[in-house]
Amino acid sequence: MGPKEILFRALKDEFLLDRSLEPPFAPATQTQTQTNRAPDHFNFGRYLTLCLSSSLCHVVHVNIWTWAFFGIFSITIYLIMLVVQDLLVLAWIWVALGWMGLFFNIYFERKLIQIRDMFLPVELELELELTAATKQGATSSEATSLLEAGRQSRDLLPAWCSIDLDSYLERRSKLIKRMCPHMPDRQHTLFWFECEGPHFHMLLLQINLIFIGLSCAILLLTFFPEVFKACSLSVFLMYVILAVVPLLYIALKKQQMVATMSQVSCMGSFRRPDVIATVIREQKTAHVVRAFLVLEKMYQAAHTHHTPTNNMDQEITFNGQELADITTTFEAFDKNGDGHLSSTEIATVVTALGGPMEPEKLNRMISALDTDMDGHVSKQEFLQWYGTQVMASRGDGVDGDGDGDAHLNKTRAHRLFAIFDKNKSGKISIGEFKAILDKFSIGFTVDEVGEIVRELDEDGNIMIGLEEFEKLLEKYTPEELQD
Repeated sequence: MGPKEILFRALKDEFLLDRSLEPPFAPATQTQTQTNRAPDHFNFGRYLTLCLSSSLCHVVHVNIWTWAFFGIFSITIYLIMLVVQDLLVLAWIWVALGWMGLFFNIYFERKLIQIRDMFLPVELELELELTAATKQGATSSEATSLLEAGRQSRDLLPAWCSIDLDSYLERRSKLIKRMCPHMPDRQHTLFWFECEGPHFHMLLLQINLIFIGLSCAILLLTFFPEVFKACSLSVFLMYVILAVVPLLYIALKKQQMVATMSQVSCMGSFRRPDVIATVIREQKTAHVVRAFLVLEKMYQAAHTHHTPTNNMDQEITFNGQELADITTTFEAFDKNGDGHLSSTEIATVVTALGGPMEPEKLNRMISALDTDMDGHVSKQEFLQWYGTQVMASRGDGVDGDGDGDAHLNKTRAHRLFAIFDKNKSGKISIGEFKAILDKFSIGFTVDEVGEIVRELDEDGNIMIGLEEFEKLLEKYTPEELQD
């Protein structure tokens, strides 16, 4: 596991703990009523992605403080021009401003990394120290001894827990008290301007981006031509290098800076309940779409004369996330939680969703999964069937340009919609859709179902039609079933 994976894992673990901000900083429990609490299987990567997208959207909405900064900046430059009245001197002043911007960017980036590291448990710091000690030539046993000594001498809480809040409040300036009247917690103290820290970071980012564009334009249109006319070629080339290097460095590091800024702006006290709710809803929807596709494949088996074959010797591998997700689908069918699917459990789900099924077809459906013919479907049999049948069908009909994949999605949607649309009205209401989802015991609330319907509903009738159902499958088809 590389440093980035270790960092991501540690941030996710600490995010899921959702510690109290007061000593002894106990983690939140599943039984506590907390709207911010994320489940253990929470897709933290998706959460960071959505928060990053939100940050990038806010970049283009330049606020009044950004314009005020550049208004003051323009007036200052104008006054300097009145005093200096030498374009060549101004050209070198502009280069100096570029380098000042570079040094501030380095400082800003280190500040962001410092804030992010304060959310890391000390266990991770020890692990990174172990890696560093090994790289510096220490033997594995020596490095391990250092690690164990560190574990014995340090508290394994994240670094922000060690902040002396009382001492900080005593040193708090009048300016900060006026600009941030709310009482800060320990995590707020990590930021410039405390609870307004993320907004101030966005202000700095906007200023940064506008400055790069403005500086490039002024250099190309004004200072480069002036220096080229007034100086020798060697001086001009040196000027170009000195002017371009800081801007180039700032631009190249911007991606990493924005990612880190987004991370620290959605952790701890600044976690985003709305985004958490969106990610949970998306995960639930992906789970139920997987269950839909499993059900569709079962119906295919029921209508096909199938000779059971034992595929248990065929090696099927899943990554950790896929295994967890497919296990959730298995558990949606395993109503009594005994780790096996009985014929009664399968019949109950199938009948509840699609109505009564002929015993012969039901037997064919079950025999497709029950490869050892012992009367029930084990989790291993389900995983093997999923890998050899459901995942194997993901490329059916693909012709190289994506049309086959679209046709397969349409075919699946038509089959499933025909199962769920019991009254053949061509529409599924919110109530009917929730009743379908409840059969899989994934835990959708009425609000979450309403959000899904509103997301897909194009004609505004608060109903799901066939085309909208196709879009549901297309958008939320699990990654392991996509080409």
